[in-house]
Amino acid sequence: MKFRPLMLKTITALLLTACMPMSSLAADAAGSSPAPALQRTAQTNGVTTQGDVSDCLPYSNPGDPPGDDTVSVDTYSADPSLANPNIKKGTAPPHMPTNISSELAIEVKPNTPVEGYLPPDMPGCFFWPGGVWYKVKVDKPQKITGLLLTPPSLNYNLYIYYERSGPADVDAVAVSYRTKGPYQQVSHVVNPGTYYFFITTNKSNGSFTLPFNFKVILTDTYDSYEKYWDDGPTTEAYLADHSNPMMHTIDNPFDEDWDSLSFDVEGTFTINLNNPSKKSVYKLEVLDMKENVIETVYQNTTRTFRLPLDNYHTRVYAPNPSKYDPTVPYALSVDFKPDPQPVCGWGDDDRPWEWVCTWP
Repeated sequence: MKFRPLMLKTITALLLTACMPMSSLAADAAGSSPAPALQRTAQTNGVTTQGDVSDCLPYSNPGDPPGDDTVSVDTYSADPSLANPNIKKGTAPPHMPTNISSELAIEVKPNTPVEGYLPPDMPGCFFWPGGVWYKVKVDKPQKITGLLLTPPSLNYNLYIYYERSGPADVDAVAVSYRTKGPYQQVSHVVNPGTYYFFITTNKSNGSFTLPFNFKVILTDTYDSYEKYWDDGPTTEAYLADHSNPMMHTIDNPFDEDWDSLSFDVEGTFTINLNNPSKKSVYKLEVLDMKENVIETVYQNTTRTFRLPLDNYHTRVYAPNPSKYDPTVPYALSVDFKPDPQPVCGWGDDDRPWEWVCTWP
């Protein structure tokens, strides 16, 4: 969402408060109005509208996702009259989302893809909630992973929230706002409860014609460090002790194990990725802070290289999502050999004021 001055946000909020029929929205959310059967409506290009901020208010009722696991959930308007929309001045555009708050979040099934849209900025129409919400219920301690795929021209953010005292009382626990690659991924080890995913724009506008694809994955097995560190470069990357090999697993098709590489002198890295499993194929990438891939290490190989003095991440994952093994850990060895450093100190008794450095 593009930045707007605080005054504009304040005026927008006041307009929304004045025009929002709170009682009818609450009644619709409670199910007093029948929800239409969901269906895909026609896509439109170059939609422009004029009118006040109320044009952006949802005008269709939230509906439950289809029961068939093979059907993608479409959270947008199902009004058949919008199949061939005729946009007029002051009318709301098609495909306005209804899941615009945690209280109106659409519940999704694990491993079932969800397709949706984020509205673009349009004249006279501010998409004031800023994003869309989904939720999933967890009944035992598990690792929860959210995967958001977007077309190359779009860049969205993905958040995980947990519910405290109710749907309106949620706190963020993880976020992904990567600028490289066509996806965002967040993961967190959770206790039983209800968890929410919030999708919003990052460095691109929304689109009515290019959908995103979102999926939630729940896994019973995970690495012990993931109880304390979220795997990802945005919020946290595992700060490991590289004095011994690290034993980790890839626990779902899209799992990524992130680690931090930090050093304060120049030197040489030697990295070995040992994978004894016959079912899985992994590789490691070294990325800089802008997420550019600097080096690649394939499984069961050793690679030695130098890096400019900076901070880096490593990422281990399965390039082919079908080739992973949650039962057999891989071993990652990272050895850093610093370049010879001088030994420095104050001079001898004859010249104690001099700072003297001696090289090996």
